[in-house]
Amino acid sequence: MYRWLLDTNIIISGLFWSGKESELLELALAEEYKAIISEFVLRETKAVIAAKFSEMADKAETVLNLLVESAEKYPLLSAQEVNQFINSRDLEIDLNKGDLIILATAFTAKAEAIVTGDKDFHKPEINELIQIIETAQALQKLKS
Repeated sequence: MYRWLLDTNIIISGLFWSGKESELLELALAEEYKAIISEFVLRETKAVIAAKFSEMADKAETVLNLLVESAEKYPLLSAQEVNQFINSRDLEIDLNKGDLIILATAFTAKAEAIVTGDKDFHKPEINELIQIIETAQALQKLKS
């Protein structure tokens, strides 16, 4: 069974729009793969819901809670753990702090891939560390 860390943009898209991302979330709920949800992504997702989708927050929170219940939860990494990850691999990657936390969490959690639409992750130096896939690729893997 695949173990994929879901990025915030995938979860938000899946909660609020029909399409590939919502299909991917449904497959996680059906336990067709193991979604890894980090505490960082969970907090970020809740912040986006509160800021941009407050009128639909109750419904979104219900689905989000179901997703979290079926997922493998991973704790928030400390700044020291993230720095240790970067320094131990001598990384020179141009990512913002949040993306570095997600990358370090996925690697530490031994995820097979990060599912994201964030183009900042789609760089050769990141793919050397962990596979980065988009939703369509994840769905294709699950259907094959």
